[in-house]
Amino acid sequence: MEARYPKNSIAIVNQALYGAKQSGRQWWLYLSSILEIIGYTRSNKDPCMFMKVVDNKLINALECYVDDIQYIGPPDGFKTFCEDISKYVEITIQEPCQKWNGLEIFQDSGDIIVSQVEAVRLLVEKHVDDLNRYFPKWKSKSCEHPESRDLDSFDPRKITSDPDVVLTKKYQSLVGALNYLAVSTRFDISNAVSRAARLMHSPSTENYIGALRILRYLSHHDDLKLVYSKGKHVQVNNNSLPVFAFVDASFASEPFCTNSDNTRGMRSTTGIVICASGGPIFWNSTLQKVVANSSGHAEIVAAHSCLMELMFIKDVLRELDMDLKLIPFFTDSTNCISFIRKNSVNSTGVRHLDVKLSQLYQEFCKNTFYPVKIHTDKNPADLLTKPFMKNYQIMREHIGRISGVNKDFETWVLDALVSGFKESQPGMETVITLDDLVESYKLKATPRRQPRDSCVATASARSKQRDGSLLTDSEE
Repeated sequence: MEARYPKNSIAIVNQALYGAKQSGRQWWLYLSSILEIIGYTRSNKDPCMFMKVVDNKLINALECYVDDIQYIGPPDGFKTFCEDISKYVEITIQEPCQKWNGLEIFQDSGDIIVSQVEAVRLLVEKHVDDLNRYFPKWKSKSCEHPESRDLDSFDPRKITSDPDVVLTKKYQSLVGALNYLAVSTRFDISNAVSRAARLMHSPSTENYIGALRILRYLSHHDDLKLVYSKGKHVQVNNNSLPVFAFVDASFASEPFCTNSDNTRGMRSTTGIVICASGGPIFWNSTLQKVVANSSGHAEIVAAHSCLMELMFIKDVLRELDMDLKLIPFFTDSTNCISFIRKNSVNSTGVRHLDVKLSQLYQEFCKNTFYPVKIHTDKNPADLLTKPFMKNYQIMREHIGRISGVNKDFETWVLDALVSGFKESQPGMETVITLDDLVESYKLKATPRRQPRDSCVATASARSKQRDGSLLTDSEE
């Protein structure tokens, strides 16, 4: 080579090599050109989604992940698609879809069930030696939480200044695999994995043990499934798909830390859950980019982040001939709802949030979403803002409702709407009532609100209960 070519020469490759940095892009360009030839158009919002539209009518859609293509549409169109694309590339057909990039997909009585049982068990088997080393009784002793109550394994103040190279690679590999599970199906470990991922650069042995504890938790709860049901409250009606959003924020959840040059900590955590068809279609647990100076500030930042996701989902579904006319937006912050609806008397303390509040109010007036108050114990997004939930029963309820395993989604959402809904106000494009919202989402008949006297009596009973006069809810 040196005799034939001068030193420091650059070779021009005529064809992209498999595994090279540009090979993925070259394949995507090639696949895109093929799909355009056979009549598909790329989405404006999702570059990996392609749609076939004939006479302004959506025929079917494709979702691409590298060389895996998922067909969405009527069965007769699938055969035509396979015949067209097989003229250009060799394909392998899996019908019906049972595995998709590590996801296990099943259909039962019209319900679609998604899980990652096999992926969890393979990951446990890969790290079984370390589990036996640090948790000798990990198989027999149950683990009900991803993180420990008494020990913060991912405290940024305890990072090591001289990380071990071997330990760092093991930690990064484990946390990377856990992160794939967290973003695919395992929302219940999202907060723990998010905290673990912040220490990738210099993990300690304590951090690695904390990551193993997450894996230990998964080994005892590897059968979590996401269930997307077919029912009255989740059917597409007049090309409209009911979507529900839940948002929460944990104020100043990050400890004060001087180890980093870019931040001193004290940032809040945002938790978002968006559900459709009785199951989750998006969830996120992340640190906010700005330091909130109050809990109301943190809730507004979280609400704005949720709004951005809702607008993206709305645009994608609009391309699929579905329209989201109004999205119930559940939050446990009365202060946040007041600012969104412009019901707050004093707004001088939130001038630094004018841009976010202006966009929230504008979309609220356009009927993009409608803020509804929900109790903290009923808000599933609360699960994604805390490293450890003290009430285990509430934690399991959140997991069951987000995943769609609990079949009380309709009753639970309806109760939250009835208890937290407030009538629409002037400034909105159309007047929204509770009955209209319940009818558009095909929920059951609206239950009557509790009379005012009954509410007063209940509050009085709870006050007596705190004094020791009453002992049980049934007696109340």
